[in-house]
Amino acid sequence: LKGNGPSSSRASTAKLATSILLKLMEVGTSGSDSVHSVIEVLLEKGITSRKPKVVIAVATVILNASLDFGVGALPLALIKSSAPTMLKHVNAVVRETSMKLIAEICRTLG
Repeated sequence: LKGNGPSSSRASTAKLATSILLKLMEVGTSGSDSVHSVIEVLLEKGITSRKPKVVIAVATVILNASLDFGVGALPLALIKSSAPTMLKHVNAVVRETSMKLIAEICRTLG
């Protein structure tokens, strides 16, 4: 997560960066491992960022991945371990997006 692509102040740049991350997950040669790898990096580097825009972008990408690829393709153990951090974040948008992600997981898994 170098540079400010996902958290850019330009809407078109942020949208393009999000699209690229989702495309990396989609076309990875190792199937669900590519989704796991991208989300692992996002959770490892993005959730702990001091910039709220980065954390918002990361949470949004993970939510979009759950909607696009299904919850079964996500690394649920990593998301479970990062959920308390996201749910306690100072930014309300991060908390709301995290709640949507948790709701999607619960809706899918029952």
